[in-house]
Amino acid sequence: MSRHDTLRSLRAPRRGLAVALAAALLWPVGAAAQLGTEVERGGWRHALDVTVDAALLRPAACVVLFAGSVLFVPAAIMSAPDGRERTEEAWELFVLLPGRAVWGKPLGEL
Repeated sequence: MSRHDTLRSLRAPRRGLAVALAAALLWPVGAAAQLGTEVERGGWRHALDVTVDAALLRPAACVVLFAGSVLFVPAAIMSAPDGRERTEEAWELFVLLPGRAVWGKPLGEL
């Protein structure tokens, strides 16, 4: 394999990544146009909010939800002697709040 072929093979994934990033940035605008919704002033800002929410914040919230679910078990064990109210507080802190961040709000609402 020559040096030229090696450089060409390194460029191919970068092109794919650039295309995927461009598609992710333009997807909300195209979806709004297909649905026939009017893009009011600040429509690009809303499209950016939806993109950031879908590409960064929701996946991060899923990770936090998973980690919170794992951490809830020891937290529940430690808070159980203090009564049901403390266990419910741990449930809300570790599971419900991240769950609401993932599923409880409209896409693009930061």
